[in-house]
Amino acid sequence: MNVVVVGNCQSRPIASILQKVDLNINVTIVAVVHLLKSDQYGEYINHFQDADFIITQLLADNYPCDFVRTKYLKEKFGAKVITIVNLYYSGYHPDWLYIKLPSIGMIKGPIGDYHNKTIFKCWQNNQSSKLASELIEDYEYNTLYAKDRVQSLLELKTREANVDIKITDFIEKHQLEYQLFFTFNHPIQRLIFEYVSRILTYMNLKAHKPDSIMANEPLGMFRPMVNPISRTMQHCETLHQGVRFPALVGQPQIVTRYSSREVADIFYTIYDQHAESALHLEIS
Repeated sequence: MNVVVVGNCQSRPIASILQKVDLNINVTIVAVVHLLKSDQYGEYINHFQDADFIITQLLADNYPCDFVRTKYLKEKFGAKVITIVNLYYSGYHPDWLYIKLPSIGMIKGPIGDYHNKTIFKCWQNNQSSKLASELIEDYEYNTLYAKDRVQSLLELKTREANVDIKITDFIEKHQLEYQLFFTFNHPIQRLIFEYVSRILTYMNLKAHKPDSIMANEPLGMFRPMVNPISRTMQHCETLHQGVRFPALVGQPQIVTRYSSREVADIFYTIYDQHAESALHLEIS
C-alpha cells in the first residue's frame, strides 16, 4: 500500500512510524510543506497519483505552496485524502514562542527558532538577565499563563473539528501524567504513535507496536524547561533543569544543559545584536 504524508516537521516521524507499525505500508514520499515551492509540483504529482492514501495536515486555501493545499488535494484526489491536525499544545510551554523581526525574519537562539517571552520582555524593558532568569522560574509570576492549557486544548479541538482524525481527547486525558510535547509543536513519540494508530484505524488497518519505534525521539532535539505552572505533573521532576540541545549539528547524542541564567544571558546577547529591530517589537 503506497502512502504519501504531507505536513510540517511532524510529517517525517508520522511517516516513519506508519511504516514500522504496518510493514505493508510504503511511504513513497514525504512532502514537508514549509520546505516546498509551487514550482516543485512535478516532483510530487506522480506520488500523489500513485498513492492509495494521502495523509495530510490541514492546510489553508492560501498556503504559499499551492499543490499541498488541502482543498486542492481533496478536489484532485478525493476520498484517498485523509486529513489530520497539526499537533500543537502550549500547555507545558506557554511562555515560549517564535520571534520574527521585520526585514530579518526568524532569529536563531540556543534552541533554534524558539524564544522565551519573559526573557524577551525583560530585555525590552531594560531589566537584567538575572531578573529574567528568576521570573521564568517563579510560580507566582507565571500564573499569568494559568489559562493557557485550557485555551490551547480548546483551540486544538476547534481545528480538529475539520479533520478526519481526532486526538484532543488523548491529550486532555494524559496531559498531567507525562509530558506530551517537547515544545508547543514538537510532540513526543508516544503521542505520534497514538495518532498514527488512529490514522490506521480510520484506514481499517491495525497498528502493531514494535519493541522500539525509534531509537531516539525524532522531535526531541530542543527541550525548553516546563513552565512552573505545569510542574505538578507526576513525571516532571527532571523536565525543568534548563535547556537541552545538541552542542554540535549532526550529533544529537551530544547534549548540553544550560541553567536559566545562562539561557537568559545568551538570549540577551542575541537581542542586543538586533536591538534596532527587536526593541519595539510587539509580541502577544
